[in-house]
Amino acid sequence: MDSILLQNIIDALVTIDAETHSNRSSAFYAAGDILPSDIAVVVDGIGPIDFPVSSESVQQLLALSSKAKFGLREQTLLDENVRNTHEITADKLQVIIGDTVLSEMLGDVRDALGFDADSQLVPHLHNLLVYGPGQFFDKHKDSEKLDHMVATLVIVLPSRHIGGDFVIEHGRDSYIFSSENIDAATAKYMAFYADCTHAVEKVRQGYRVVLTYNLVLESKTQPVTKNTSPLLKKAISTYFEETAVDTLVYFLDHSYSEHSLRWDMLKGADRLNANAMRSAAKALGYLTHLALVEIRESWDTDGDEDDPELYELIDGEITFNYWVGEHNQRLPYGDYYAANDTICWTRETRDLEPFEEEYEGYMGNYGNTVDYWYRRAAVVLWPESKQTLMDFKLNYENAFNALLILTDAPGNESKVKDKIKQSGEDFYGHYGCYQSDKKPGAFFNIAAYIKDKTEAFDLLTYFEWKVLNTDAMNSLALIQTQYGVDFCLTLLKHWQSKGKPSVLDNIDTLVSTFVASGGDVCIVTFLLSVQTDAMIRDDSRSAKLEKPLPIQKRLPTRLQSIEQLLAACALIHDVVILNKVIDHLIAFPALYPETHLAALLLKMKSTVEPAYFRHYQKLKEHLTESIQMQLTANTRATDDWSIITKLLCNCEYCKIAAQFLRAKGEVTKVWPIAMAIREHIKNVFHDSGLPIELLVEKKGSPHKLILTKTSALHRDAQKKHKELNLYREKLDDLLV
Repeated sequence: MDSILLQNIIDALVTIDAETHSNRSSAFYAAGDILPSDIAVVVDGIGPIDFPVSSESVQQLLALSSKAKFGLREQTLLDENVRNTHEITADKLQVIIGDTVLSEMLGDVRDALGFDADSQLVPHLHNLLVYGPGQFFDKHKDSEKLDHMVATLVIVLPSRHIGGDFVIEHGRDSYIFSSENIDAATAKYMAFYADCTHAVEKVRQGYRVVLTYNLVLESKTQPVTKNTSPLLKKAISTYFEETAVDTLVYFLDHSYSEHSLRWDMLKGADRLNANAMRSAAKALGYLTHLALVEIRESWDTDGDEDDPELYELIDGEITFNYWVGEHNQRLPYGDYYAANDTICWTRETRDLEPFEEEYEGYMGNYGNTVDYWYRRAAVVLWPESKQTLMDFKLNYENAFNALLILTDAPGNESKVKDKIKQSGEDFYGHYGCYQSDKKPGAFFNIAAYIKDKTEAFDLLTYFEWKVLNTDAMNSLALIQTQYGVDFCLTLLKHWQSKGKPSVLDNIDTLVSTFVASGGDVCIVTFLLSVQTDAMIRDDSRSAKLEKPLPIQKRLPTRLQSIEQLLAACALIHDVVILNKVIDHLIAFPALYPETHLAALLLKMKSTVEPAYFRHYQKLKEHLTESIQMQLTANTRATDDWSIITKLLCNCEYCKIAAQFLRAKGEVTKVWPIAMAIREHIKNVFHDSGLPIELLVEKKGSPHKLILTKTSALHRDAQKKHKELNLYREKLDDLLV
C-alpha cells in the first residue's frame, strides 16, 4: 500500500476509531469470572458435578467420555499428536447459568468484541472437555458449526490443575488465558472470535475441565454509521478522481466464510470501518459490497524450507470469488482480479497465517521460492456510473443477456449505446469477442439495432476475419440491409488488414446462408477472393516446408476446402475466382494428385449447372494430358527398383542416398557411416513417404545403416497405374 491516496483512506478510518473512543473495537477476546454458585452442571449417568471438581468426579467424567476429534477442512480426524483430550457431547449435559449472570456475561462479551448494543449473542452448548496431565490441543481455528456463529465461549470450571494455558492469536497479536490453581471460589470464562487461531498448552498437573459454547449473533437491525466522516468521504472521492481505476478495496482484519460474510456479522474494528466506508460511499453515490478474497504470494527466499527468510515478492495474484450486496444478498458475480494499487488495509496480509504454502528449491533459472495462499475478506466500492462496467467484468453472461433483452423492443437505441460505452472493451468478453461464449451474430445484431453507422462500425472493428460463421453471415446480411454494401466491404477489408485471414470452414454454407438472407454478390465475391488467397498462401507454405507424408495425410482436408470453395463459386456463377483456383490446382501436383482432382471434377459435374461446368474445360484438359503422360512413364518392370524423387537435402551423403534410390537394380545398400550422419539420413527419409526401410546393424565401427527398397514400390506402382487407367476412361466419357 504505497499510494498516498490509499493511505489517506486508512488515516481517515483510524481517526474515526479514535473519535468514537472505540478502542476495544479492535479486541479479539473477552474474559471474566463466574461464581460457582451461579453455574450448575448435570451429566447424564453421573448427576450434578460439585465444585471444585473432585478426583472422583473427574474419573467418572473420563469413563463417560471419548477421545476428542478435530476438524481439518472437510474432514473430521482423530490424531492425538494434534488434539489429545477427552470429550462429552452436549446431548449428555445439562448446564444452567443464572439468567442475570448469563445476560451480563454475554453483554460484556458482545461489547468487548465490538458488536452493536441492539444485537444479542446466543450461546449453544457444544461439549465438555477434560484435559489430564500431558494433554493439549495444538494450534487451530474453530469451524463455523452454526449459521451466524461469530465466536467461541470457553468456561473453565473450578478444577485444580497446573498448566493448560489457553493461547489466542489474531495476526501478530496474542493473549494468554491462564486458569491454573482455580479454587472453589472462581470459574473463568473466555470468548474469542471464531477466526482466531488458538491452542491449549499441555496440562502439567491435575485436570482442566471446561465447557465450550458456539456463540451465534442475532441482530435486530442492519448496522449503520450514524454520521458520515467528512475526512473519509473526501479521501474516497479524491482517490477515484485522481486515479483511473474502477474499484476501491479495503481488506478487513478478520477472516470470514461464505456463511458469516454479512454486514451484521462483521467483527470488531471490521464492523466500525466497513460501515464507515459504506456510509461515505452512499453519500458519494458509490456502491458497496463485501467479498471473499484468495491471495497468492510468491517470494524469493534464502532456501530454508522450514523457516524461510523472505527477500523479495516475485509474483502474486488477488482473486475475489464470493460477493455480498448491501442487504446481505448473495450476488451472482464471478471471479475478479484486483491490482495492488486499488487495495488498502489496516492489517497486512503477512500478519495472517496462510492456509497453504508450497516451497520450491533452486531450479536453475531462478532461486529458491515459496508460495503462500491466504484467505481474506474485503469491502469493495465502485461508483454507480461504473455499475455496467462491473456487471460485464463480474458476470458477463448476465450483463450481455440484459443488453440483448433491450434490443427485443424498439426505442432502446440510446440505452444500448450507453451500456456499450460504459462497458468499454469488457463488452466483448474477457478473452476477445471471437472466443466469447456468445455467438458473434449477437454482436452483429446489436450493431444493426443501434442504427448508428459510425458507432456500429467502431463496435464491429474489434472482430477478426475468423469470426465469420453461419450465425455471423445471417447477421452480416442484416448489417448490409441497415448500413449498405459499402459499409460491409469496408468492414471486411478492415478485418483483412488486421492480419493474414485464416481459411474459413464450410465456405459454401456461409455463402449460401448469406445469399439466402439477401446478401449482395459483391460481398460474396470479396469473401471468396480472400478465401482463395488464404488457401494459396497456406498451400504454398506446405509445398515449400512440409515433407511428403504430412502433405499426404492432409490431402482430404485440402480437397474438402477446395470442393467447398468451388461450390461457393458455382452459387454465384463466378468464373474469375474459379479460374484462379484451377490454375492453383494445376500448379501444385504434389498437393493435389491427378487422380484425386479427377474424382473432384467428376463430383462437380454432378453438382453444378451444365452451363457453368463448361468453365472446368481447362482442368479436364490438364488432367487428361497429365494422366496419359503418367501412364506412359509409369509402366514399371518387375526388375525395376528405381525411385525417382528429390530429397530435401543436397549434401554429399544425401547425394549418395539419392544415387541409390535411382539405381534400377540396387535393392539394398549397406552403408557404414558415423552416428551423426546416420541420424541425418534417417531424418531426411522420415515422413518422406518413400517405400524405404532403414535399419542399423550395430556391428563393427562405425555401425552400418541398411537401406532397403520394399515391395510396396511395385505394389503402389501397380495400384496407381490401375487408378490412372480408370480415370482416363472416365475423363474420356466426360462432357464439358
